[in-house]
Amino acid sequence: MLAVAVAGQMMLMLMSLPNGITAETEAERVIRNLLSDGPLIQPPIIHSSDGKLDITISLAAGNHITNAAPVFYSRLFNGSLPGQTLRVQAGDEVRILYKNELIAEAGVNECVITTNEFCKPDRTNLHFHGWHISGTSPSDDVHIEILPGEEFQYIINVPGYHSGGTAWLHPHVHGSTTEQILGGAALALIIEDKPNAVPVEVANAEEIVLLVQNVNVKDLQEVQDTSRSTLVQIELAEGIEESFRMVNGQYRPTHEIRLGTWYRFRVIFANWDKKALDLDLSDM
Repeated sequence: MLAVAVAGQMMLMLMSLPNGITAETEAERVIRNLLSDGPLIQPPIIHSSDGKLDITISLAAGNHITNAAPVFYSRLFNGSLPGQTLRVQAGDEVRILYKNELIAEAGVNECVITTNEFCKPDRTNLHFHGWHISGTSPSDDVHIEILPGEEFQYIINVPGYHSGGTAWLHPHVHGSTTEQILGGAALALIIEDKPNAVPVEVANAEEIVLLVQNVNVKDLQEVQDTSRSTLVQIELAEGIEESFRMVNGQYRPTHEIRLGTWYRFRVIFANWDKKALDLDLSDM
């Protein structure tokens, strides 16, 4: 849940659990609010410049800090959950040197692609989810498999006709996609609006990225059992259910907004299954 305070009143942005799960008791609500990670923090931003974005992204094992889980060890982009937000312009050339800095685990399930099961937990690649770009190498080719210790140079040409919008980036090796997204490997991709493409109120509004990720410890255990990986370790705090959501890597963050001010919320549900976000803005 993201609580947004307005002039002493409270507007709630509810990231609801799926239908069929009973509402929490008042005591449970109090416990969860006490475990809030505090004010909402925006992921660091990397901007393109002079028609180019040239960066390095690594996938490596690392610790994430949240009150919801005293132990949260997973595969992360550049050591953070979520990764940095990338902002580019239509027509830009985006170059990403993607490094697989994972240590190859012994005895993992290295299935063939036709088996459609959880496997290849330490292989990786990148998928630019939502960008209208080439699906062949060295662009958005989901068939690339980068082994531990190896790297790949992505070169993405964003079409000049591309509209502005919000998308996201995640690993997409068939077999390990769920495991790596479930562990938190994701970041926001934003293409800036062209001049006069949106109303002036929207163009000048304060932007807030809400990258929502679902953490499900039970599903994670099933994925790891099948892939025979033991890398990801998540131990929940008392009072936290086995399935919960984080916003920008935070549990129940809060954010104050000013009365009479325009805001542009860029909402991304960086999820690994088909559950809906169920985002709801309650009445004032």
